[in-house]
Amino acid sequence: MWVAFVVAVLATAGNHIGKVFQKKGTDDLPQFALDWSVFKAYLGNRVWLGGFLGDFGGAVCTAVALALAPVSTVQPIVSAGVVFLVVFSYFYLGEEVIFREWIGVGLSVVGAVGIGLTMAAPGKDKLDPQAALVVVSVIVVLMVVCESLFRRGKWVEFSTGLQAGLGFALSAASMRTGMLLSQQNSQPLWAVAGILGSIGLSSTGFFLQTRGLKNGRAVAIGTFTNVFVLVTAVILGLVVLNESMPKDPTLWWIRVSSFGVILLGTALMAKE
Repeated sequence: MWVAFVVAVLATAGNHIGKVFQKKGTDDLPQFALDWSVFKAYLGNRVWLGGFLGDFGGAVCTAVALALAPVSTVQPIVSAGVVFLVVFSYFYLGEEVIFREWIGVGLSVVGAVGIGLTMAAPGKDKLDPQAALVVVSVIVVLMVVCESLFRRGKWVEFSTGLQAGLGFALSAASMRTGMLLSQQNSQPLWAVAGILGSIGLSSTGFFLQTRGLKNGRAVAIGTFTNVFVLVTAVILGLVVLNESMPKDPTLWWIRVSSFGVILLGTALMAKE
């Protein structure tokens, strides 16, 4: 478990520091879009490319961590890495971080840590296809609503964070599901399918987040993304992958309280 913890910390450091450099690189770049000339412009920018490589390295480390530990253990650690984002955005990008937002970020981190400390109970290791269909359907609806908000220029940071967070959470769930099915059925192809699905979903989340960084602040987008990754991953873990809630009453209350703390932190970060 300690190996998974260290790898998850490396993953979140790469992800968040990489986003800071990507944000810096977008200052001299056009709006990110599915266009070859735009791709070339981004790949030709050393600052953005360095950030992309850091983000990509973080994604690889996340995949390794998910192969070693459950989604509900890895994602809280990854989400708590917003500390890296805030520090580098403040000192490197010169972005203003007001007191209320520092409090919001701090609460989000505290909530993430609280969930991480109470997610050690082993799950039933059994995928629920019906629950998966319902949850994925809700996620698709949220994606469509957020896309509408983004195109209208409303709540850009919130909608970008929600879309990217959903994509990254599904990516983690895909990776973990492939590993579980591979173990249960002794079929390595399930693991391959999970990895391919994770790559596709991560790429989608990356595209959506990069698009939003052009018009939004790195700290706000990163924080919203982390919160929604965490919340979605925990829901997927509990509902779809049948991971258990703590049976100890104290630990149960810590986890529930942690969700409330994260929601409060999100409200304090909601500046738009």
